Amino acid sequence: MKMDIDDLKVGTLKVFKVVFEAGSTYKAAQILNQSQSGISYEIKKLREIFGDPLFLRCREGLVPNERASHIYKNLPKALAELENMYNCNGHFDPAEYQGIVKIAILEPLAVALMPVLYDRLSVACPHIQLDLMPWTSSSAELIAKGVIDVGIHIQPVENDYIGCDVLANSIRMIACRKHHPILNRKHVTLMEMCNYPLLLQSIPNWNHDGRSLIEKSCKSKGLSPNIQAKVSYLPAMVQMLQSSNALCYSSALGLASFRDVVELLPAPKELTTTDLAYQCLYPASQKKASFNMWLRSVIKTELDALMDDIKIM
Repeated sequence: MKMDIDDLKVGTLKVFKVVFEAGSTYKAAQILNQSQSGISYEIKKLREIFGDPLFLRCREGLVPNERASHIYKNLPKALAELENMYNCNGHFDPAEYQGIVKIAILEPLAVALMPVLYDRLSVACPHIQLDLMPWTSSSAELIAKGVIDVGIHIQPVENDYIGCDVLANSIRMIACRKHHPILNRKHVTLMEMCNYPLLLQSIPNWNHDGRSLIEKSCKSKGLSPNIQAKVSYLPAMVQMLQSSNALCYSSALGLASFRDVVELLPAPKELTTTDLAYQCLYPASQKKASFNMWLRSVIKTELDALMDDIKIM
């Protein structure tokens, strides 16, 4: 008997989503804790319903065709609407959620937040596969398309397809090697910072092309900062600090992860006059989706706890 749209089930669509993201029925079976034959059966049903092969088999696994890509593009919003209808009575248990959960976090914060999110989510959601990634120049676009579930950045993104919640104010500090001569100063000024090589944290979609706070502040004061390098990877920047007299100005949360090898100092007042806040970005279609709402609340809770630790340093 030929299948049609009346035979389409939400569970089958969820399997399709995971297979699309994982690229194979084997990986999807591991993520969903189901048999590989069961996953293959669900994909076979979808092929019959849509009258299309959907995926092409190759050495690397399954490659989606144009029809599958079109289905996937519209799937997050459709599943979110169905989830909202089901959860209208308040029923939601994160332990029952299945699939790949993608979170993009800007680099200075990632080193501190990724481990605690893994600890929390791996216990609360045993049936998910976490995909934790640094924020890149394409992250906002992927959030708008529903490919990334949640992103964390230092500024909101103006896009009708992206929702945005303020998480917490960003605290930023100066870092230097142990026994650095600047540690003899009780309060470091912007002018004194300019006497040393500076390493700047490079953050996609924010401080490229001379738009960092240090560059702007120095320009307004007629100062010339000695910018030696712009580095996107915080652990590498910390290694550079240890072997030089360079200073860096970055997220206190990220830098605090390296307190055993570097010293942290309060930033000059010229760099603290601008309020910066971490923003939680998510697909607008997922604004009221139960899992995404829960996930955003977990991120805020864990970030608040990290911020509290920084405030008592």
